[in-house]
Amino acid sequence: GCKVNKMYLMKKEIEKRGIKMNEAKTSKNVIYNTIGTFFYFFCQWLTTILVVRISGYEDAGILSIVISFTNIFYFIALFGVRNFQVTDINHEFTDRDYLNSRHITSGIALILFVISLFCMRFSQVTVICCILYMIFKVFEGYTDVIFGIWQNHDGYFEILVSYIGKGILTIAGFCIGLYLFNLPIAIAIQALLYFLFIALYDGNQIKKLVSDFEVKTSQYKKVLIPCVPLMIYGLIVPYLNFLSRYVVELKFGTEILGYYSSITMVFTVMSTLMGSIFVTVLPKIAYLYQIGNYKELNKFILLANLGIVGFGVVCVGLGIVLGNFVFSIMFGKQILDYMYLLTPTIIASIILSLVSLTSSIMISFRKNHLMLMINIIGVVLCTLSISFIVDSLGLVGALYALILSLIVIYIILFIIIELAVVKKKGEIQ
Repeated sequence: GCKVNKMYLMKKEIEKRGIKMNEAKTSKNVIYNTIGTFFYFFCQWLTTILVVRISGYEDAGILSIVISFTNIFYFIALFGVRNFQVTDINHEFTDRDYLNSRHITSGIALILFVISLFCMRFSQVTVICCILYMIFKVFEGYTDVIFGIWQNHDGYFEILVSYIGKGILTIAGFCIGLYLFNLPIAIAIQALLYFLFIALYDGNQIKKLVSDFEVKTSQYKKVLIPCVPLMIYGLIVPYLNFLSRYVVELKFGTEILGYYSSITMVFTVMSTLMGSIFVTVLPKIAYLYQIGNYKELNKFILLANLGIVGFGVVCVGLGIVLGNFVFSIMFGKQILDYMYLLTPTIIASIILSLVSLTSSIMISFRKNHLMLMINIIGVVLCTLSISFIVDSLGLVGALYALILSLIVIYIILFIIIELAVVKKKGEIQ
């Protein structure tokens, strides 16, 4: 009875702390967060379309390599802290700790970025663009930690406003810069405007929302230790993205990469969008797991999985019906030769979303190391097979290599989660 009693006390303690998972409020927050995220990433995606329209596939190829390369270090800067931050329901760390930890992780990311940049065989323009884009990504990293703080203080409306402001400013700055000057200047203007928005809006709002923001402890180094597996996990998608593009560029050249990345951008957009939606359901999963409501938890998990699959079926259908029409409007007729890449891209995105969901659930269960090991198995599989598959199947091989490794990760994770829930149910009975 001791175990059950302890569970009961823990349940009461969590409820007492006022974590009322208010359904209406949760859904309003999810809506604010999703609209904001969607708008911001839509603007970023539009940038990759407009670069084709304003200056052609060569620049589009450069931008795509730049984005996928810097993304790796962006995720090092994030260090997986956000997932930890929003599931820190016992307030182990202060808001200030989370912000201070970002100074350290950004420093680490920049050092690794510079070292890696020296090792890559990039053209001079690409190197300059990488440096400027990395500065922009560091600013984005600060936004992430600020949004985590707002999320813990129910500042979802502020998140919405901030995303929309940043989305409009960055796309406007980028396009004007590209139209009047060139790609490096476009990226520089984008970064500058983004920084100004953080300084003027985010900085002021944080003071309004958080009364004890100045409370400092030297705990912030401790924040990072449990996040190491989360940080490495965060690198997986950007790494796979970069790997596939790098292989495509090596084997087919920058212009073909421009076509490839214009279509496979869907993969990046969907993975980012899904990630931001999962962040809002993580606290609920962690909560159900902690209070021991495994029946509800299992229902929630299965529904989420089915929801993603259903969404995927709809997307594939839309892609088949509207794909050629929509993409030829966006990118011009030349893209039609590459439209066979769209369906495998959507399938890869859906399986990636399932992997993100199951990995997030493992994080809620605090099974970080196991989740990481399984993801790494998939990454190794993809790294070893991608070159061979591309040689055998051509351009689409890059996507098949991704799909293969993601399916392996998903199946293993799903089985482990179901076993964990069943085991917990058994313990209670």
